[in-house]
Amino acid sequence: MFYYEFARLPAVLGEEIVAFFRVNGRVKLYENFISVRLMIKNCSKLFKSSVSSVLLFATAGCTGFLKSTTEEPSGRKYLESVQKTVEEAIEQVSPGIVYLKLALKKPGRTNTVTLNGVVLDDKGHVATLYFKEDDVSDVKAWVGEQEYTAKIVKADRINLLTIIKIEIDEDTQPVTFGDTSTLVSGQFLVGVNATSKNLAFEPVASFGSLKAVIEGTSDSVLVSGMNLTHNADIPVLGMPIFNLDGEVVAMSQGRSIALIDGVAKAAKMFLARKDGDLPDEDPWIGINYESISEEMSQVLGFPREAIHITRVYEGSPAKDGGLQPGDVVTAIDGKEISRRGVRALSQVRKYLEPEVGRETVLKIIRDENEKELKLTFGSKPKVTSISIEEFGLTVNDISSMDYYGYNLKVKEGVLVTGIEGGSPAATSTYFGRPLIARGDVITEVHGFKISSIKDLRSALEKLREQKESAVYIRLQRGNRPTSVSLDTAIGQKTKDSEVK
Repeated sequence: MFYYEFARLPAVLGEEIVAFFRVNGRVKLYENFISVRLMIKNCSKLFKSSVSSVLLFATAGCTGFLKSTTEEPSGRKYLESVQKTVEEAIEQVSPGIVYLKLALKKPGRTNTVTLNGVVLDDKGHVATLYFKEDDVSDVKAWVGEQEYTAKIVKADRINLLTIIKIEIDEDTQPVTFGDTSTLVSGQFLVGVNATSKNLAFEPVASFGSLKAVIEGTSDSVLVSGMNLTHNADIPVLGMPIFNLDGEVVAMSQGRSIALIDGVAKAAKMFLARKDGDLPDEDPWIGINYESISEEMSQVLGFPREAIHITRVYEGSPAKDGGLQPGDVVTAIDGKEISRRGVRALSQVRKYLEPEVGRETVLKIIRDENEKELKLTFGSKPKVTSISIEEFGLTVNDISSMDYYGYNLKVKEGVLVTGIEGGSPAATSTYFGRPLIARGDVITEVHGFKISSIKDLRSALEKLREQKESAVYIRLQRGNRPTSVSLDTAIGQKTKDSEVK
């Protein structure tokens, strides 16, 4: 049996060597397997670095950077080998990491946001975290020390991905995406940040071990020891996280780390398209579903390895394909659902692979009978929205998804989906709540009945002609109607504009 060793300095001040055994691809730790007394003065002389640096190399050493041996190893030799391997790994992946700076159209506490991106191909296409295109006025990118202008190609809200194109003459070096299904607890990962001019654009690396993969409606990982403190010069947002083969398996979203599956699939689809663009429409099938609990399985006789359809939206591809609330889905495109609970939700999301025009086959149980249904992904209905700058509101017509998603009690009116800070609508009541909140439904404005955006536009035109400084608004908030009066002089806004 082979073993891996490193000098474990921090916890016991360099008093023991710890052996690691790799069994079936997993690393197991055996404390005090070999105990060797190391004098602290010899350690400092031997390694000529801080304890934290030695810890970093030692931590990386146990992950498989080192070659197996049956001979008694030298601590210094191993640490030097690890250091060299880490340097080579960073050198390998860093050309595929881009430092991005976004200029905001509506600056708040800061005028810019910095984040990382990863290169997708040799044509300058870069993937980063999702952000609203309308919120950004300019994008700058740095590949190494060179600054480039960039443009937004597509902001993909479904896969939480934004594609950016760097205007660059030479070929860019793409990263590769890894198989996240092979991740196991205890596996070591490395995050690499691009940095700004203040740090000479030198990449910064941090190491960590995988604590757990959290699966559900979205998949994330817990990584011990990974730095997630954001800094404008060392942005954590969009930081790619690599396995030891140099493949991207996750990406930092700031306080959390998400698996890369959605980004990788969207990137693959992007690169496969001849026009080099992602579709403008969002794929949609029109269902809500839940996992099968143990109680539900016992009472209703449903298999645990399945999902339960709770809602099918009117006019959706699922409705057209014959799917009904109460159906139990056991397989998608011939792939059986093999997991339970929240892990089943993760598996289903990956199996569905939403893409407009793609056909999918669902195997369902209905009234104790099995059958198959063919559904074709359609485009998610677009809802008309407007921004009312006098009020500081963004509103839209009520769709069936809004009705159920917000648990609304009325179907006529306009739904409040956004509040601008410092606006008349955001003015607090004496209870500390804004006068108007996200999820409220506006049913009347200054005596004009509001059933839709069209009615609201007509009412706004008349109010502007009258130059009203205080506007009476009637709302439906949950189960109860209420009313507020807005002082339109707050914020000094005078026009409305379309929101895409």
